[in-house]
Amino acid sequence: MNDQMPPPDAPQPTSPDLTTTPTEPTAPSQPTYHETVLTKPGLNKRAIVYIISLFIIGIVAGLILSNVFINETNTIIQQINDQFDNPFLPPGQNPYYQQNLTTEQIILPTFGVVIVCISVLLLIGIIAVYIKIVLKTKSRYIIGLLIFLIPLLAETIVSISALRNLFVSAAIPYMRIQQSIGFGFGGFGSVLVIVSVFEIIGLTMLLYISQE
Repeated sequence: MNDQMPPPDAPQPTSPDLTTTPTEPTAPSQPTYHETVLTKPGLNKRAIVYIISLFIIGIVAGLILSNVFINETNTIIQQINDQFDNPFLPPGQNPYYQQNLTTEQIILPTFGVVIVCISVLLLIGIIAVYIKIVLKTKSRYIIGLLIFLIPLLAETIVSISALRNLFVSAAIPYMRIQQSIGFGFGGFGSVLVIVSVFEIIGLTMLLYISQE
């Protein structure tokens, strides 16, 4: 029986290399806490920093304006006391005499001015973002939003002037007038503040979406 030999040009079978060991896949490194927080889906870090900055500027501006309004109100109160000063009445018995604003009387007006200032800063921030978009895209829709937001900004600035005058309401001796135009429940000042709070919520959401 004849053995068949393979031709000399046929490739020789290779034996598996038993000296090498297969490499094990390395486990992926675990992300750090900061990487996990900052890379969550939908989290816009740039928008959050932008909004927080506007809030801080608004709070500082509101506190500065409130201090100015308080000093002006105390000056007006002093002028009224001088005008109705009666030398024939004992001290403290003049019905027209009013003391300077107390801490309790300035808390709510100051809070209102801070809220409105935050609203003004958010409006300015949104308008700045939309102006950049208009310069790049020439979008008519964004131009329409700007036409709506600019008068809203003017209305909010006028609200600050109204709150300035309402500081004096705390010094009015008649309780009914204080309740109707002041910062008590249902007063004109409290209505302005409540409207501004809802405005801040809507503007914050709009600004965050506009930054995406």
